[in-house]
Amino acid sequence: MGTQYQTLIPGRFAHICDRAVGTDKLFITEKNHQQFLQMLKVELVGIAEVHAYCLLSNHYHLLIRLFDDSNHELFKNALGKIQSKYAKAFNKEHSRKGGLFMRPFKRKIIQDDGHLANIIWYIHRNPMRHRYTNLWQSWPYSSYGIYTKVKPSFVKTADIIAFFGGLDQFIHYHELNSDASLDGASDLHLE
Repeated sequence: MGTQYQTLIPGRFAHICDRAVGTDKLFITEKNHQQFLQMLKVELVGIAEVHAYCLLSNHYHLLIRLFDDSNHELFKNALGKIQSKYAKAFNKEHSRKGGLFMRPFKRKIIQDDGHLANIIWYIHRNPMRHRYTNLWQSWPYSSYGIYTKVKPSFVKTADIIAFFGGLDQFIHYHELNSDASLDGASDLHLE
């Protein structure tokens, strides 16, 4: 399989992305966003840690790390369950029928520290890339605010803050090239 469909490795970070079929939306209401995040929190317990996320209207990004005693199949099955349950609820709420997510989900193993830093930057700034907002820092469906406001969450922030050398350095890294386009960051794209 290509680099967008790598087998996940226990203990390693991975960038996960999936999108809606066709031109459909994945998230329309606040309730949709919260349902999906709650499902991630519940279904990934014991399988993987979520370190970053961003939900956009037609796709989402996650930075996850499988637990050492987990594996690719467990994660794949859990994500499949999340997406199936979410699609059923979404379809009912929005009077819709049929599949909602592309299959299979895209994933890429994080190769090194530079890749990890860049992918966190990319995930959090994704609303700007897709022109939803220029104020990516306040995008309500991103984990960036969880980091900067130190809010309780299922997102595991301590390891990433330590990786950057503290919260100030985490924020500083995100603000580097703050008006830079993400279009040239093709090695980070999974969409």
